[in-house]
Amino acid sequence: MIEILNDFKSLKITKAQLQSKIGENLHQVKIEKPVIVNDKDVILVLEKCKKNEVTVNDLVDWVNVVWFTELFEYAEKYQDSIASVMSELEELDEEGNELTDEKIGVYIDALNSNREL
Repeated sequence: MIEILNDFKSLKITKAQLQSKIGENLHQVKIEKPVIVNDKDVILVLEKCKKNEVTVNDLVDWVNVVWFTELFEYAEKYQDSIASVMSELEELDEEGNELTDEKIGVYIDALNSNREL
C-alpha cells in the first residue's frame, strides 16, 4: 500500500485510481504509519500543475486527500510552510479562485524557504 500512496503523493495516479486500489472511502482506510509529505512533494505537484501535467481539480483532490485523511502527514520540519500553502490550495475549487503561474511561484518560494505565506 505504501507504494500506491507514494504514487499518489507524486500524482503519478489520480484520486480515483487510488480509491480503486485501496478503497472508495479514503477516510476509513487505516495504515500503520502515514506517508510523510515534505516540501519537495508539494513543489513537485505544483510544478506538474504548472506544466499542465495534472489539472487543478487533480491538485485539489490531492490536497484534500493529503490534508483530510490519515494516510499522509507533513514532515515536522516543514509543517507550517506546507500547511500555509495547502490552506491556499484547498480553496482553489471555490468560485473566483484560480491558480496562476505567479501564485505557484509564490507557493514554491515559501516552501523553498520554509516559511509561511
